Amino acid sequence: MSEPQVSFLMPAHNEERVIHHALDGLQQIAGPAIEVLVGLDGCTDGTGAVVGRYDFARVVEMDERGGKPAVLCRLMDLARGRIVAIHDADWRLVCDRKGLEQLVRAFDDPQVGGIILPPHNIPFWELRAGIQSPGFVGAGLGVLLLWEHLLRTQTRQTGAGREADPARIVYPFTVNVLRRGAIPLATTAADDFERFFYLLDAGYRVTVFNDPALPYFQITDQELSFRDHLRQRVKNHLARAQLARAARFEAGVRNFQLPFVWYCVQNARRLGWRDAALVFTWYTTIILALLRAWPILRRGVPDAREAWEYRITRHV
Repeated sequence: MSEPQVSFLMPAHNEERVIHHALDGLQQIAGPAIEVLVGLDGCTDGTGAVVGRYDFARVVEMDERGGKPAVLCRLMDLARGRIVAIHDADWRLVCDRKGLEQLVRAFDDPQVGGIILPPHNIPFWELRAGIQSPGFVGAGLGVLLLWEHLLRTQTRQTGAGREADPARIVYPFTVNVLRRGAIPLATTAADDFERFFYLLDAGYRVTVFNDPALPYFQITDQELSFRDHLRQRVKNHLARAQLARAARFEAGVRNFQLPFVWYCVQNARRLGWRDAALVFTWYTTIILALLRAWPILRRGVPDAREAWEYRITRHV
């Protein structure tokens, strides 16, 4: 039996309501070219039963609740593909077999260590009208503006395509598709950012799939309350503090925050007044979350397990 090309690693803790979206997406490309490993991290709901309905997915039970880093460490040891893709349980991979071939082919260049998959749909501009949750719209459009700003200021065009420009990086990209064994395992709650820094430090090129015709991850849980958003942002601030301790993180007020806010202002007309207000509410929540995270950080930077306790909560 031939070895798979890509191993999809999916940590899951009580994801019964959303994980079927992720597995439905992978079902479109299921076959000998991929393997899917789902790590059940102390689930107390029916997540395992849902995964069991998909014969291409392998269930890996954790001995005890360990959090995302511990699950990924276990799954990485079991992975057989030369490429690994970290796949959150509330994502759906938008990819057909041709897209999978393009993803695999990108790693034929030994200098490529990882791929950046921008979130084309969080939400995609033309899908705005179909999203009912104002919180999700604000966060989604804010993230899209952030990605536009980063792609404009931190990437370069080469003969092989667009890639991250190490000389211009102040704010890290997320990397969830990478060459197995190329870098150490990430240990912070900002694991996708941490992988990006590891790849650059190891001398690898990190390419960008900045085209909705190429594979990308899609968020499937399109509701976001203020409380959810605040908790998510607190977790992000804690993760950033961990990342600053583990790797370089040069984003500051002058070299990142003010230029990004100005980019949002410049795009307010494109968004329309209502969506622009939602984006600035999203940004205000980031500041409020920093105030909430500050007492925690004054006591010391928490470990990855503690930081993940502040991740987004699920609607029941």
